[in-house]
Amino acid sequence: MGAWSEASCGNDDCWDNLDADNIHKITQEESDKSIERAFNKLNNTNQGMETKIGVVIWCLRKGNTVAKYLDEAILFANELKDNQKYLNIWNRATVRRNQLVMEISEMEKAVASNGQGEKKHIPGLFEIFAKEMAK
Repeated sequence: MGAWSEASCGNDDCWDNLDADNIHKITQEESDKSIERAFNKLNNTNQGMETKIGVVIWCLRKGNTVAKYLDEAILFANELKDNQKYLNIWNRATVRRNQLVMEISEMEKAVASNGQGEKKHIPGLFEIFAKEMAK
């Protein structure tokens, strides 16, 4: 898995599981298909849970509705944020844990909004690299 950020949606596995013509303009139908496929295809290993959370977060941040699997994704995120062995594989474990806390908050907000996500900018790989290089 290639990860370019601590966000659950900032890695190759998440992007590989997004079933859309253009993942940056993912439609509601494509979101539904992507989430359904990820949750049915992937095991509940740490990496599988991380990818499921990433697909949900991606679709939420694109403003789509993802009600069906939100509760499960929140459970997975809580499990990973409290799993020190999992966090220790990250170079910046505290940043990853904080990211999970933020994603849990986003998902809980979506639960309160009938699964509706709030559209947000998701930085791309090159945008993240450019920021890192500027430091």
